Amino acid sequence: MYWPGYSNWSSTEQGADESVNRRPADAPAARTPIDPRPEPEDPFASYSPELRAHMLHDDTLARLQYLSPPNDEAESTSHDAITPSLVESPDDDERTSEAELPDDAASDAVRADESNASTTRLVVEASDEPVANLAPLDKPAADSVDAATKDQESAVDSVPADGSAPFETDDVAARIDSESASVAGLDETVELEHEFIEDATPEEMDQYRRIREADDLDALAEHSGLPRDVIEEAKQHLFQRQHDVAIGPDDVRHGYFTPFASYGDLWEQVASGAELTDRNRVEFWSLLAHEYVESKLMKAGLPYLSADPGAWDEYGMPDPSAAYPSAHNTAPLSTRSTRTDLLILWDTKLKIPRDHLQVADDLSNLEEVVRVAKEGLGL
Repeated sequence: MYWPGYSNWSSTEQGADESVNRRPADAPAARTPIDPRPEPEDPFASYSPELRAHMLHDDTLARLQYLSPPNDEAESTSHDAITPSLVESPDDDERTSEAELPDDAASDAVRADESNASTTRLVVEASDEPVANLAPLDKPAADSVDAATKDQESAVDSVPADGSAPFETDDVAARIDSESASVAGLDETVELEHEFIEDATPEEMDQYRRIREADDLDALAEHSGLPRDVIEEAKQHLFQRQHDVAIGPDDVRHGYFTPFASYGDLWEQVASGAELTDRNRVEFWSLLAHEYVESKLMKAGLPYLSADPGAWDEYGMPDPSAAYPSAHNTAPLSTRSTRTDLLILWDTKLKIPRDHLQVADDLSNLEEVVRVAKEGLGL
């Protein structure tokens, strides 16, 4: 290793300032006599074997620590200041002789460890990124890569990105599988993104939720005088089950029926025991007949409404017809204000023979209505 200019140092010609600043002598001027002495072949020939071996091991370290900063500055800034016995004295041009260096095996091992530690610290300080686990110099690089990879995988699996409590990836995968499996078949009471087929006002949706959870079957049967089993089936169908409902051509949604205040108010009015008008009684009677028969026909496989585009008129309204039968249009008319023939559409639209069959005032013949409807529709 040869640095141009450093071979021109001369201890006999150095002044005090040159010795302190450790800078090479100025280029010879015309008036300055040229030193007749031959230039030494190796400028570091007088260095001890240990120091030369150390410099050969890492020439960057040699340039940084042996040849650049002054001694007083190096002592204040360097983390690995070299032992004074290994550095050229500013007051003396003579370097430390080999006799002054320890030559026992233990001292050699200590110097080797210090050399490795110094080199390691320089690498860490020169890096912009922190080094977590720096392997020894004699450790195979593959082991270091494997260890770093394992540490990184462990950190990713054990610490969430938001800094919250650690979690297990297996638990997360299990929760995802569980949530996917929880989506049951159609027409089952499951929690989905949209609770109702279509949203209503907050008051209407709260009312349907309240009725869904209410224990009101006995009160409804007592106050209306109508069969409890019919009321139970109608309540499950209207408030407690989810369904597939076509809301337009080729547009089917799944959820609870869209809440309507007229149905909810009537239901709670009857359940409360409040005095009922004749109109209230007829409305409740026709509502139960409609929901009961509709429920039975849907269980038999008839859709609530057909999603076929031909089943909808030009205004986007369902058009009852024999070509596109549906449970909603086949069931008795709902919430009538006066007693009337609830099966009138069987004659005018659906062409279902009924032989003068009508819904009984006490709803006692609803099973017969269901049977005749299924026969007329070929179910």
